[in-house]
Amino acid sequence: VLHYLASISCIDDGVGRLLAALNETNQLGNTIIVFVSDHGEFAGNHGLLRKPSIHYDELVRVPLLLRLPDGKGEGRRVPGMVELVDVHPTLLGLLGIDINPGVQGLDWSANIANGSAIAREDIHSDMHDLGPMLYGQPGGPYIAVQTLRTDDWKLNVYPTADSGYGQLFDLRNDPHEEANLYADRGYRDTRE
Repeated sequence: VLHYLASISCIDDGVGRLLAALNETNQLGNTIIVFVSDHGEFAGNHGLLRKPSIHYDELVRVPLLLRLPDGKGEGRRVPGMVELVDVHPTLLGLLGIDINPGVQGLDWSANIANGSAIAREDIHSDMHDLGPMLYGQPGGPYIAVQTLRTDDWKLNVYPTADSGYGQLFDLRNDPHEEANLYADRGYRDTRE
């Protein structure tokens, strides 16, 4: 856990220096600042450390903070799900730049401007087999996983593992993802 706290302190210091430099050079008022992470850390939750390929919310639900020029939309907290692929088209939209054909993700810039809701009905995240090396041998808990999450449910499947293995969580009744319903026959329709 100490390495995690040290990482946070390092990031906090770096962000502070960046903001101070933008302020000192009078660029803060015309700069879009995005703070996001590609993944979280377990930090002891579920008895896990670091980030093996089990997509509990501690790993896949990360903060996304936007600071727009001149304090536009300041202090607004928006609950709901977005994907990291939404950041690129949203930034282009905020800058008034056309989005190239084929760009994945949704442009939420109009929603940001007019204060309307920002949220997908579901999100998808995945991790491919990484095959990490441990003492010269492949090892580690880094197998492929694909996740579909809604407000109410989360499904994790492992395409390179046995099809009988996965996780299904009822997030309304089990927000801490403690009861895996994947193999429960009563939830087969939901899983499928």
